[in-house]
Amino acid sequence: MHTDKSKDSMHTDKSKDSMHTDKSKDSMHTNTNSESHKVWYSIDPENNLPATREKMFDFLKPYIEKLKWEGFVAEMPSEEKARDLHLKSELFIYVGHGGGEKICDSHKLKKWQSEECPSAMLWGCSSGLLTSAGVHDPHGIAVSYLLEGADYVLANLWDVTDKDIDKLSIECMKKYFNEIKITEKLDNSNSDWGMSEENKDKFQIKTNICDYEGCYSLSRALITSRSVCKMQNVVGCAPVIYGLPI
Repeated sequence: MHTDKSKDSMHTDKSKDSMHTDKSKDSMHTNTNSESHKVWYSIDPENNLPATREKMFDFLKPYIEKLKWEGFVAEMPSEEKARDLHLKSELFIYVGHGGGEKICDSHKLKKWQSEECPSAMLWGCSSGLLTSAGVHDPHGIAVSYLLEGADYVLANLWDVTDKDIDKLSIECMKKYFNEIKITEKLDNSNSDWGMSEENKDKFQIKTNICDYEGCYSLSRALITSRSVCKMQNVVGCAPVIYGLPI
């Protein structure tokens, strides 16, 4: 289901038949988090997560149409196409099983040898899990992205349930892509970790350094999105950020 000019495709690009919206009709509000990023995405490449695929594509569709993001839905991209999109993108959004190794594993990332590897949001199970290698450093796909030059990787430390991680990922990206403005205070959230009022105030000041014009930094977006999960400790705490989300 590759969306180009063919009728049955669902790969979005800049062709006439891509799913773009009229700017006058699009009410989506974005900031530099989405507008300045060249983004590509892969949603359910193994074509066996229909509920997740539908929810995620519905969420991403306005960005795809307005900002001309490219990607694949329910289709495994070829290595050549994945390489081309990786080399010209700044952010890769992956929704599927694992960390998207079937699309681009550590060997492919190294082989492609791009000057700058895109940052990544890998929403699959255990996408951020690192494997011990004896006396050597732990390894995993998240580390591979960082070693190839990615600024950051958002990934899950362990297996997660689809419904909860779908809710969290959409909430997090909504905040990061500025569909939701900062309104809550830390002392009214579920993310105070039992801190004293004095320390909450200090923490509030620190987190605001990365926010601008009422927008969420990625770190803040993730922290404040954990509470949407039914299982906040089991699923809500699975996503972490490796690197520097700047």
